Amino acid sequence: IQSHRRGQWWAWADLALLEVLSGREESAFAAYRNFGMTGARPSDYDSTTSVLEELSSKFAGDNDPMRSSLERATGFLKSLKP
Repeated sequence: IQSHRRGQWWAWADLALLEVLSGREESAFAAYRNFGMTGARPSDYDSTTSVLEELSSKFAGDNDPMRSSLERATGFLKSLKP
């Protein structure tokens, strides 16, 4: 993320979601770390986690790769929550 958006937690959350949906989990996890370092509050974590959980529920079956990826991202984000 460049320019003034670099310090905005929501921009990092958006980037992380795009990375998850693109199959780049490690990049997503890095973006979620920046999300926390740029001032995300506990309620921001909750909101972001809700989006991930809602998206995950749209994919059928426990073996769906996208569902699994979204669930891993949800778990990772929950582990970072202050």
